[in-house]
Formats: sequence, structure tokens, C-alpha cells
Amino acid sequence: MNADINYLGHLNVLEAVRNYSPKAKILFPGSRLQFGEIEKMPVSEDHPLRPKTPYALNKTIEFVPWPKNYLNVETGNYITDITKIKKVLGWKPRTTLAERIALTLDYYKRYQNFYWN
Repeated sequence: MNADINYLGHLNVLEAVRNYSPKAKILFPGSRLQFGEIEKMPVSEDHPLRPKTPYALNKTIEFVPWPKNYLNVETGNYITDITKIKKVLGWKPRTTLAERIALTLDYYKRYQNFYWN
């Protein structure tokens, strides 16, 4: 199912754009997981890519050898550089980092039964 959603789903989007709107721009969002262990923050686009999961590998657009010691783990703390998305799309956060952390904690407290049994 992961391959159906992540690989074939992206191919379907690319094929639709090619057929129906070839001049369209596609924003392909990555994931912090594609970087693997973080060397320095904020993480820039030239940070080495070392994905550790199939999901993370899918977010990596270039070829990356499969890790020898595959572990499906989070990469820890992560801060991204959002300069490019602000410039290209005119996007900016609607909440502060502190507000978003509080909202995230509230969410997990509210739905903890779905995550921890």
C-alpha cells in the first residue's frame, strides 16, 4: 500500500500534469525523514540525504542507496529553513512555533488512545 500511495500516486499526478497542464508547477514536499540524522539546523536544501525508511526514500528525489542497517525511526529534533517556500509561494506560518507545539501536544493528549495502548 505504501508503494501505491507514495510511488504510483506521484506518477499519476505527474502523468496528469503532463497530459492536461504541462506548464503547471508541481510542489513536491519533502519530509524531515529524507535527511536521516541531522548535521546542523536549520536544515537547508543542500543537507545530505540519508533516508532510513521507504517513506523517507520516496521523499528523496535522487537515488540513495538502501541503508544497510534499516531502522524505522524518527530523526529527532528538526528545524527547517522556510525561506524558499516564503519566496516562491508567498507562504508564511499562521502560528508561532510555541503555539504550534502547544496545539500538537493538545492533539496527542486528546487522541492518545490511538497512539499508545
